[in-house]
Amino acid sequence: MTPWGEAHQRGWDAALVTLRAAGWQVDMTCGAAPVQLEGVLPCGELFYFRARHDEVLLAVGGEDPADIAPWEREVEQEDASYLPADPGLRLLAELAGEHEKAAPESIQPDQPENAGSARATKIAPTGVPSFEV
Repeated sequence: MTPWGEAHQRGWDAALVTLRAAGWQVDMTCGAAPVQLEGVLPCGELFYFRARHDEVLLAVGGEDPADIAPWEREVEQEDASYLPADPGLRLLAELAGEHEKAAPESIQPDQPENAGSARATKIAPTGVPSFEV
């Protein structure tokens, strides 16, 4: 691995530790071209984070948010395919904060229209710590 690759991976490894400490279940499924993270938010919803080309995406909910997600947001980011952990973690925190604001306070799982819903549980804060840049 190149020195750049080693530094890039160390940065993301540290970012994953930070996210896990905040209650995220998260794995890096690709380190570059694109950068991809997948897992479960602290509120229990599945998520997919992808940085490629010139955009960063957070998709949340559903059975496979990497395919089809009920909630998605994209932001522009130059050279996103090789996104370092900083600003990547900051962008992820901002997008997760948008999701948290958009999520209902609670959805009752015992209501028939919510049966099987990925959001059919009490919505808790996403647990994204604040990051200094």
